[in-house]
Amino acid sequence: MRSLLKRWMSGSQARRQTPARPTFQPRKAYLSLEPLEDRYCPAAPTLSMTAFQDQTGVHVSGVVQDESPATVLINVSGGAMGQVHAQADGTFNAVLAPTGMGNTLFAYAYDNEGLSSDVLNVLYSSTASSLTMNLTWLPNRQVMLTGQLNTPNAAGKSIFFAGQVSGSTTAKADGTYSVVLPISSLGTIVAQFVDDYGQLVQTSVSATNAPPVISEFKVTIAPGGFYTFTGKVSDEAPEDLVVTFGGLNGLQGKTATVQPGGTFSITVELQPGDDGEATVSVADWWSVTSNIATCLIV
Repeated sequence: MRSLLKRWMSGSQARRQTPARPTFQPRKAYLSLEPLEDRYCPAAPTLSMTAFQDQTGVHVSGVVQDESPATVLINVSGGAMGQVHAQADGTFNAVLAPTGMGNTLFAYAYDNEGLSSDVLNVLYSSTASSLTMNLTWLPNRQVMLTGQLNTPNAAGKSIFFAGQVSGSTTAKADGTYSVVLPISSLGTIVAQFVDDYGQLVQTSVSATNAPPVISEFKVTIAPGGFYTFTGKVSDEAPEDLVVTFGGLNGLQGKTATVQPGGTFSITVELQPGDDGEATVSVADWWSVTSNIATCLIV
């Protein structure tokens, strides 16, 4: 009996003992490096650019950096639009037509591997458009207006006239213009142009008038009682004015038309005893009268 009890107690103690835990060894990691000398890692192009505008257009220039610069295209939009090819050394320059959409360019470069640079915002200055106008008087209350339009791509641009005239014309490729218009009265004539940025450019001239002046009035006597009277009219538009003679019986009601350059001439037959002071005067296109010029017939 006593031996059975002793064996039972030995078994209970054995069951209550904690089993031993297994021992784990930490694993070691090893880092290995592979050589990259023969690996190709393409980089996106980088772009720098400047711009300015004159009468010929928007000038862009700059440099791209890339493994193959000659394959790079620079795409430009905003105030001008177009694509520019870079040279083998990465430089580029071009003249682009303005779009009229402000004076900021948006540009980026992309190469033949489809990689693109960051977008550049380039603010550029533009040569302000300008307009000049000159007035030349013509007969019959007409004026010739000429001048110069300074703006990019001037050819075909419209110039409008207001004030004492009304009409329009277009500039030539070099920016010059010329137009003949009737003038309603003396005063200010205004020329106007709207540039590609919507800015109004204008200039004006004053259409004035001074009294005509007759000078160099003289007579040449020919055999048979014929007398030739000549002289000169100075005026803004002397051609085709009509001078009126008087003072002598043989000159009453006689007139002569002024030639280009302002000269006039008339030949009349005077009767014996028709002597004294011969006169001549003229009124211009605005009915302003001249001085009365005289010469003595004896």
